[in-house]
Amino acid sequence: MFARPALIAALLALAACQPTTPTSTTPTGSAMHTELDDLPLTAGLRAEIASELGRLDSPEAASLCTAEERSFIRVSAMLMAVYLGEDETRPWTAPQEAKVAALRTRWEALGGDNRDVSDRCRSLLPAMMG
Repeated sequence: MFARPALIAALLALAACQPTTPTSTTPTGSAMHTELDDLPLTAGLRAEIASELGRLDSPEAASLCTAEERSFIRVSAMLMAVYLGEDETRPWTAPQEAKVAALRTRWEALGGDNRDVSDRCRSLLPAMMG
């Protein structure tokens, strides 16, 4: 699977949510664990994406990005993580194939390649990298 421009833009926006705390900190209080259930992810990618998804629940992300933008970034990040680890996780089970297909459908419903995030949401990068 090749990376698409909108997906890359969304992941850049996700990178904007990088905190100044160590990456080993595991965010709490979100539904990210159920979102990742049954996705074909390596252990390393699963831990990394769980941490990044938790950052989307931060007050900074909520103040700079709309709920729809955060949803788009969340789905884009999960989809990209699946495809980044695809060589290590194939062959996928039927439930995993179905979960990836549903995630892809959700991403397309949120705008897919035609979607972008606002400048305000994108501006989170300098604020978080501080």
